[in-house]
Amino acid sequence: MRDYYQCFDCIDYLGDKCLKCDADDNCLRCIETYYPRQGRCAHCSQYSPGCLRCTPRGCIECDVDFYMINGRCSKCTKMVGCMPGYCGAGGCARCEKGFYLSSKGDCISCSGKMPGCSACDSEKECTECSSSFLDPIVDPLQIVRYGRAGCRCNGKAQNMLVDAKGSCTCKKGYYLTAKGCHTCSELIPNCQMCYLAMSNTGIPIYNDADVSGSSKRTYYVECGRCEQESYKKRPDISKKEQTTCPLCDTVWEGCGSCGAYATRCSKCSPTHQY
Repeated sequence: MRDYYQCFDCIDYLGDKCLKCDADDNCLRCIETYYPRQGRCAHCSQYSPGCLRCTPRGCIECDVDFYMINGRCSKCTKMVGCMPGYCGAGGCARCEKGFYLSSKGDCISCSGKMPGCSACDSEKECTECSSSFLDPIVDPLQIVRYGRAGCRCNGKAQNMLVDAKGSCTCKKGYYLTAKGCHTCSELIPNCQMCYLAMSNTGIPIYNDADVSGSSKRTYYVECGRCEQESYKKRPDISKKEQTTCPLCDTVWEGCGSCGAYATRCSKCSPTHQY
């Protein structure tokens, strides 16, 4: 039983980890690698795994293969974008391509800050774009014009246009795919009319040249009507096929019309007859 009218050593009552305490037997300051917790000294690793030194407000030093984030230690394997072997207690020292190193030691996605950018030196210096249709914005006047750094459409492809935000688009009647701007019949030979569909037809609209920053749902070019002498063949996506309009003659020799899906030959070609 302790006499409250005499001085006592905190270590005698609270253990050798306590350096300072109050009259209610609460430890106020602990040795290095420990911190006050509910009146006693707890190891910093209890506050955050991988923490070597800490205060009641958070961790101030992390172990090897851990990095600091918001006062806690997190495993380097959880740091997205950091090159293997370059993560430490102070954060990342070198980021993978597609990320840049922030002043806090984090790896920040280039495309997250600058849509269309696949490699950068900072949030304002894009060095490479995700599409051959895009070029990095390096002219200060262009940065002012578009209100940001990053990438803009170069408009070099045939029938390609550049919209007000610097994204690539196509002239009316053309569809933007990974191969450029093409008409319905160029994408699906023997197709008279195309439209955009949500189901996969094997011909996706190209979104990598969109630098607006808004999320884009992928649409696909679909044939709405094939030429009379053709029929619509649905693709087997597992085989990486796409919608096509084969000639009816490939199903029935000499057939000139076989309906939308080749259910039967309804008309012969001029060189054949029933």
